[in-house]
Amino acid sequence: MAYPTLFAPVLNIGNYVETNNQVAGVLWLGGLVLFDVPIIDVGGKKYYDVGQHIYKGNDGWSTQGSRAEQMTINSRVGIQLISNLDNLPNAPADYSAPDWYTTNPDDIALSQQQANLYDNCEGVCYATSESRAQQAYIDESGSGIVDLTVSGGNIDHRIAATVGTNDPFIGYGAGGPFSRRGYGETVNNTGVWNGNLQQGALLQKWNTTDQDNLYARGGHYVIFRRYSFDNDGNINGIYISDYHGSESLWERAAYENRTTILGVNLMDTNEND
Repeated sequence: MAYPTLFAPVLNIGNYVETNNQVAGVLWLGGLVLFDVPIIDVGGKKYYDVGQHIYKGNDGWSTQGSRAEQMTINSRVGIQLISNLDNLPNAPADYSAPDWYTTNPDDIALSQQQANLYDNCEGVCYATSESRAQQAYIDESGSGIVDLTVSGGNIDHRIAATVGTNDPFIGYGAGGPFSRRGYGETVNNTGVWNGNLQQGALLQKWNTTDQDNLYARGGHYVIFRRYSFDNDGNINGIYISDYHGSESLWERAAYENRTTILGVNLMDTNEND
């Protein structure tokens, strides 16, 4: 069978399940009926907050199933982040972006600003991902989580930029500062390919599998959208967005044995509270 991914009878974005059914508090999914389910607004759309994962497989809808059959993911802020990306316009023809590899603080700060203006903003990849996640938190809760100040004295900046090796969550790129502050669940390379990422996760790709020399060949910072599955329900890739705009598919066969991908699932509440 072709397993459901993004466009199934309900949209694959959340413990917050989009539906056309407008009966407040009751969600009908074939033979699965859920009661006392609140309707919430995220990113300008209405969702049922089902509070658990739900699945759709050969036997219909259920509260148990495989990752390929899973129709829900976890965080409101992840939904908000992808919604923000989907609504960004393309940059105008005369647009100019900072160099990808700049270390100039003003240019990095400019990348942070342009990240939330244009889909294809280019510029500095970690600054783009971190700033877009920060904006999603602002839109969802009214306040940001991390300190975007571009300074060697700012631990959030050092982690996001992978400057040094001693700070906590170093190597997780733009997602590291969110984890440090209790708003991110780390996912190692094995977990990435086992299906543990949630929509809106921040990803750091390193261009090596050598864990003792992880940063030597550089990498790239992106945002996770969804998994790709083959007809047997196996993960065969991940769809991502970055500063180039739109979305790209990272095929498992090309990435799993040549790179290391570290992820951070964004959380709505502080895990330390």
